[in-house]
Amino acid sequence: MSREKKYTAFILKKQAFGEADEIVTLFTEDLGKIRAMAKSSKIAKSKLQHALQPMFLCAVTVAGQSQLPKIIHAEVLNHFAVVRSNSKMVEVWFGMAELLLKATPDGQKNLALFQIVTECLNFLNSDNQPESVIALADLKFKLKACQSLGFGMQIPELSKDLVFNPDRGFCSSQESPIGIVVSPELVFLAKNLVG
Repeated sequence: MSREKKYTAFILKKQAFGEADEIVTLFTEDLGKIRAMAKSSKIAKSKLQHALQPMFLCAVTVAGQSQLPKIIHAEVLNHFAVVRSNSKMVEVWFGMAELLLKATPDGQKNLALFQIVTECLNFLNSDNQPESVIALADLKFKLKACQSLGFGMQIPELSKDLVFNPDRGFCSSQESPIGIVVSPELVFLAKNLVG
């Protein structure tokens, strides 16, 4: 009998496979992004149908040694009801899911990124936030996610003559007379968002 494994995972995406089955893409705490087969999950009486919804945080049990293990059990840990009821927050979620689907390799653990996703969704789910706060939460997620994927930027100390040069990055206007002037307020905001 094949060994069972249990993962804490966000449901990112589902694809139909045949008449009743689905391939589910999960972003797990232990293995990063993986795919698994949910047999008969499209059937109305399926116990998996409710739990395997995009955005849900679930405890998922899989079995099988193949590249596409079979989901045998899923229990919802958080369904993020506040986020799901707000169209702007749902937009943020789909942006998050798209980044996770396209920027993370299969089977590569990234605990920091998993925690960043959890932190962002828990924050948004805590209360109905105004649109300006939702936009800042989205920006914070993107900056932190890029850092955890190795695409972060070094944010310099506050300087009165800071410029951004596409060839040199952030530097003083004395080092690079050509560049976009960066205000100290913007540097302060970026430092606080990335934390």
